[in-house]
Amino acid sequence: MKTRLPALVVLVAAFLAGGYPSSVAAYLAAAVWLGVALAATWAPPPPAPSRAVLALVALALLTVLSAVWGQPSEALHVVQLPALYAGLLYAAEWVGPGAAGALRPTIAVVAAAGIVGRATGLAAPSPGPGSARMAWPIGYANGLGLLCAIGVILCASRRRWWPAAAVCAVALVWTLSRSAIVACAAGLLLLVPVPRRVALAAAVLLAVAAVLLARPAYQHFASPAPDTRNVSRLATVSGHGRTHLWRAALHEGARRPVAGRGAGSWRRENPHSLELETFAELGLLGLAALAAFFLSVPPRRAAPYAAFVAWAIVSAIDWDWQLPAVTGAAVVCAGSLSGTRRRMRGGLPVAVLGLAAGVALLVDTVVGYA
Repeated sequence: MKTRLPALVVLVAAFLAGGYPSSVAAYLAAAVWLGVALAATWAPPPPAPSRAVLALVALALLTVLSAVWGQPSEALHVVQLPALYAGLLYAAEWVGPGAAGALRPTIAVVAAAGIVGRATGLAAPSPGPGSARMAWPIGYANGLGLLCAIGVILCASRRRWWPAAAVCAVALVWTLSRSAIVACAAGLLLLVPVPRRVALAAAVLLAVAAVLLARPAYQHFASPAPDTRNVSRLATVSGHGRTHLWRAALHEGARRPVAGRGAGSWRRENPHSLELETFAELGLLGLAALAAFFLSVPPRRAAPYAAFVAWAIVSAIDWDWQLPAVTGAAVVCAGSLSGTRRRMRGGLPVAVLGLAAGVALLVDTVVGYA
């Protein structure tokens, strides 16, 4: 049962608009940390937190600290996301490798529910004139697509889960999410065992191709084009205005490069990039914490790491960080990889920290939404 608990958080978030409402994310964060405190009190000594957990904790603390130079109400309003992901990552490390495996049925259920809802007409398509994109239950087609891409990668790595992989693939295609489809393909390629020399040669060729095609690809991506929201969008490469948001975030971060202008300052003007949003809000300090998190996830097992890479690719060009159902799944995959074998001498420090974090998040939520 314990192996399914991190996946359960993802499932609950998925059917609550992806966890996007701030109150939902806040209550989930409080529940995760209070659960950690309870487990540390009654279970055997917990594992020592990995560098990945410490990196996300540092990001959460920096978010709170940015209230000094930014907007206090906004900073305290968005801290629930890094706090939730830090707690979920630690919980997944505690569970071990089985945490990622429990995501297979979880994501398959979400994908199947989306297909049934869309096919029967009970769930409306993604908002927009003439839209045919599937978005429910996440509420954002690209977010649902990325979650299904993670499901495809995880399920395709086990033969008995291929039917579930097919369900996730159908849902992925129905979202018409170009970024999620590309990320899914990249993740599946990582599952293919190839000799190290061949992989190195392929990486060099891809790097050369990226350099040669970067400028024309960017020009096409930056060119304005209507978002048709039907199958024809798969043949287009326009970013639909993302590059303007990226430049604005980059310029904002360059104005205050060390610590940014404060967490939460981009809530209403999301730059559609985790890295650029972090740079604009928390500067190089925030980027350092985020980079430490990415670099602390080891490629110990192909499927969870490929799923994490797929999320990392899309999060760089979209706002999936604000969707706990999506980023939570990636964090669980990371936690199944980054856990350490070292055990703490006792659970009291973790219990106290979890209780303090859970109560603080709960109080902040109750006061903030009262």
